[in-house]
Formats: sequence, structure tokens, C-alpha cells
Amino acid sequence: MSAEDNIKINTLKNEIRRQLASHPTLSGMIGIEIPISWQEIRIKLKQLKDEFDQHELSKPDYTRLCTEEGIDEKSSGVLLEYMHVTGDVFFYTESERLNDTIIIDPKWALDRIYELLDDEIAASGKNSPGEFTINRVHQKLERFSEDKRLDILELLKKFELIFEKPEDPETFIAPQYLPEKPDQAKFNNLWDSNEDPILVYKYPKYVHPSIMVQFMSRFGEFSEPLNYWKNGIILRKNGVRVLVEHPKNSLKVTVTVEKRNFCPIRI
Repeated sequence: MSAEDNIKINTLKNEIRRQLASHPTLSGMIGIEIPISWQEIRIKLKQLKDEFDQHELSKPDYTRLCTEEGIDEKSSGVLLEYMHVTGDVFFYTESERLNDTIIIDPKWALDRIYELLDDEIAASGKNSPGEFTINRVHQKLERFSEDKRLDILELLKKFELIFEKPEDPETFIAPQYLPEKPDQAKFNNLWDSNEDPILVYKYPKYVHPSIMVQFMSRFGEFSEPLNYWKNGIILRKNGVRVLVEHPKNSLKVTVTVEKRNFCPIRI
């Protein structure tokens, strides 16, 4: 696909339309003209950010702004989802911690995230590279309230950049900073390297570099202690061990199930 050479651009457009059509909130918006009142809300949020250096807005305050513009409750929810999808704001209605907070300055949030996730984690983790503790969160973000620090930590989870260490919930793993290879002694003690994959996902030309970061952030709660590295992880659920790997520079993701426990499983 190339924008410069106009290769497969129509394919991309059709896929975007297909995804939008299946979206539970935005499907009814395809082809409609954006109401002027919606634009007014976006302008007001930008003013709060640029002129008053405000980074977030409570859900009740957002609803009040919408009411002033004649936007009813249902439409305000659709607008909020639209702004989240387009990157104007961050809002996570399914998060118990963040469902009353609208982040109207995404850059501010991203800067705070990478204030926590820096090369120091790779060089000097608590027990190994890629680890950091809740104490680091409080130290690095000490100028913020404790609630705000925990909000930023929750954003890291929603962005699928970290997962809690299963055996120590006050320690977090940032997969992108993990070592390139597993601890061979721990790996050999847990896994028979002669076993063959039961699934191989092949990508024709490109694998996004964050594929394992996102996968590990979603399923890291099932990881075997200290058996994860930048390109792989050993999971355990219902007594079954599964090895998921994306070798560096490979176009394949492999899934291997421990033979002695092989049975169909769902994760």
C-alpha cells in the first residue's frame, strides 16, 4: 500500500468504511454532516486546553457544555465517542477509574506516560529490565496528586503498554523494555524446546512492531513467573502452558502448547 503511488488506496478506504459500519456507536454517522454544535464543543475544549492550560474535564462538566449547545445526552455520548476515536480526547467509559474523566489534552497524557516509560526502566529494573514498581510512579510523578498518578498508570494499561506482574501486583512489566531473549535457565526448566507450534500466523509483508507488546499487555496476567521477554511469553491457564513467540524480524507469530497437557483451550 502506498499513498505516494496510489497503490491499494481504495482497498484501504473500503476497509475503513467496513470497520466504521460495524462500529456500535459510529455506524450511523457515515456520510452525515457534522453538526455545527459538535464543532462548537470541539472549539470550547480546545480553548480550555490552549488558553487555560486545562488537561482534563469531568463528565458532568462536559455534559453541561453540551447542554449549553443544545446537544442532548444521547448525542453528547456519540460525540464523545467520535472525539475519542478521532484522537481529540481520551475517554474510557469501561474503566472504573477513568469513566468520569475526559482527557482533553492527549499530548499531555502521552508526555506523562513516557515520563514513566523511559530508558531507565530498560537499564535498571527492580529485578530485571522492563520492570518498575508503584513507588517509581509516585516518585516520577510526585508533583501530581496520588489519584492523578494512579489515573496515569491506568492509562498505561488502557494503551496496552504494561501489565501487572501476577505474583506482585505492585510491580509492572513494560514489554517493550524487556530483554531480547529469555533467561535460558528459567526457560529450559519450564519448557521443552523440541515441541512444534500448533498454530503459525503468517503475515505477507509486515508485522507491526507493537504486536507482542499489545498481546503481552492483554494476557500477561496469565504469564509464568519471569518467563517473558521482548518477543515471547509463556502463559499458563487451567493447568496448560502455552508459548507465544514473534521472533525478531520475522513475519510469523507461533503458538505452541505443552504436549503433555495438550487440550483445546481459550484465552
